[in-house]
Amino acid sequence: MGIIKTHDVTLYGGTNDCEIVLRPLSDSDLPLLYKWGADPEVVYWSDTGNVNDFDEEMTRNIYGSVSQNGLCFIAEVNGHPIGNFWVQKMNIPEVAALYPGLDVRRIEAEIGEKNYWGRGIGTEILRMLIEHTFYVENVDILHCFTADYNLRSQRLLLKHGFVLCGEDDIEDSLRAKKEYHYRLTREDYIKHRLPSYSAIITHFGGINKQNDVVILTDNTMYKTARYIQNDSMAFSKSIDIINLDDTNDYEKIYMLKPDDLLILHIGIESWTGTHKCMAYAFDKPKNIAAKYICIRPTITAEALREGLNTPLGVIEKVIEQYSNQPYDKPIRVKSNSGTDISLNAYKPWIAPFNTHKPGANAYLPPAEISYSVKPGTANGIIVADVTVGELRVHADLINPFGIVDQPVSIHILNGNIIDITGSEMAQQLKTEIWKLPASCRRVVELGFGLSTMTPSGIIGIDESIAGTCHFGFGNGSGNDAPIHLDVVVSGFTIKLF
Repeated sequence: MGIIKTHDVTLYGGTNDCEIVLRPLSDSDLPLLYKWGADPEVVYWSDTGNVNDFDEEMTRNIYGSVSQNGLCFIAEVNGHPIGNFWVQKMNIPEVAALYPGLDVRRIEAEIGEKNYWGRGIGTEILRMLIEHTFYVENVDILHCFTADYNLRSQRLLLKHGFVLCGEDDIEDSLRAKKEYHYRLTREDYIKHRLPSYSAIITHFGGINKQNDVVILTDNTMYKTARYIQNDSMAFSKSIDIINLDDTNDYEKIYMLKPDDLLILHIGIESWTGTHKCMAYAFDKPKNIAAKYICIRPTITAEALREGLNTPLGVIEKVIEQYSNQPYDKPIRVKSNSGTDISLNAYKPWIAPFNTHKPGANAYLPPAEISYSVKPGTANGIIVADVTVGELRVHADLINPFGIVDQPVSIHILNGNIIDITGSEMAQQLKTEIWKLPASCRRVVELGFGLSTMTPSGIIGIDESIAGTCHFGFGNGSGNDAPIHLDVVVSGFTIKLF
């Protein structure tokens, strides 16, 4: 049986001249830990205790214990091991007691190779650990400690948003007179963190400094593609843009390897017209070996950045809540604005939102978990109080609709719309939809959004907002129709019969 409990988490990052990998610590790394623990200068900065160095037995005991309740990493810079870092569940009872019911962790750090000190590497590694802890582990609070003499650590914590929250006198230390406490909450970190388009490749793409990225775009989305490129350059080997409106030469995408990434980011006109041969949403273009991410064609730059920075915990919470519904039973949806409808549905489908495996595909920002509605089972009323989606017959835009000024009430009997009442928008919708075949008035979908975004009136954005549900009419669930219309509802609850 080994000494160090290992794990399967690997983190990737970097600076302008350094590729940084945090890989799982294992017993094979013990010689490195022995070496660094025997160096009094390294121990001076990484420990506030009453020893100048750690012998091999002490080292084994420390990491054997910590690894049972934490993620321990070896940091490699350009392939060279330079230190160890860990994120550990809070092991000091009086500190844990300050946060009842919350998940509290602490971060500890040691750069053992002294020629890597003062190069900004610790700053980047701390960023990587904080992001993983809050966005992936969904931890509530980071509570860290540093000695009074370690001004570098204090500045580093403050730089990342930690606040001083306490201090303790130390009586048995060879070096420190006080130990300072610093705290960072997930809420504060997310609130003050500058959103970045790099989340496409770092959070969702699973890309690192060994991988190439190509963005296929058009004139409409070229500016946003440049934003993505600029924010992501530090996290990939290369990231190139091909504007399909400027060239027909995109052979490069077929040369990408399974761990590389192809991003499609084109506007709706290209999607339905000029470049529709490349328009794949939930599947990959033919003969593409690389990972593939399609960005919703109707999205704005602002909404894209918002959605990409959705905490993973938010996405997982929605998926867990609705993927575990016993879909073989009737579902009743009620909302504060008056929705009250019952229906039966098929097994839910989750729009893929990451490409962490080689050759995988995804659709971003994270879109939805949705149910296909069984024909003829929906009865009641749907009150759209957020957005009525654009009405398109095939590719032709009939009416953009958008944010509702007053709730739009859609009356349903045996799976079909029988009336639409409410504001002027409601009357316009009724007039237009009654011009179309009866198949356009059938309820085919119930979906739940996965991303934190602001309502915009663009249905592709608004139906993806976490905390909303949407209903789809027309094409889908075995119903052949020339439209697919969505309406969005807020403040809803779900009940099973």
